[in-house]
Amino acid sequence: MPKTSQKPRKPRSAVNRDYNRKKKTELEDLRDKVRNYEQRIAQLVGQVHLLTQQKLDLEEEKRSLQRIIDIGTGPTLHGGINPRAIMDSIHTPVANELSLPMIPMYSLPGSYDNYLSRR
Repeated sequence: MPKTSQKPRKPRSAVNRDYNRKKKTELEDLRDKVRNYEQRIAQLVGQVHLLTQQKLDLEEEKRSLQRIIDIGTGPTLHGGINPRAIMDSIHTPVANELSLPMIPMYSLPGSYDNYLSRR
């Protein structure tokens, strides 16, 4: 006597087709995820490169400004800022970027030449 409560089985080829279709969609979904991750990684690498370049530019600017400060606060007779040293360092890229005006040394009120000429 056959059992009547059992459902008729699908043919084997139909089972394989369903399984293959399911696995194929899963594989396509995974490929899409991988593609999205690759795009995101490429975007982040680009951002890191840009930020690294900006950091290097800022460090270079900091060094240039520090050099101007170090030169400008060098030894002077009255212990203040040394304008001649600042004017001598004006050729730096940062100073050019700031577009500092070229002032003749003799016109600066605290310049060393004026100091000597007043004595």
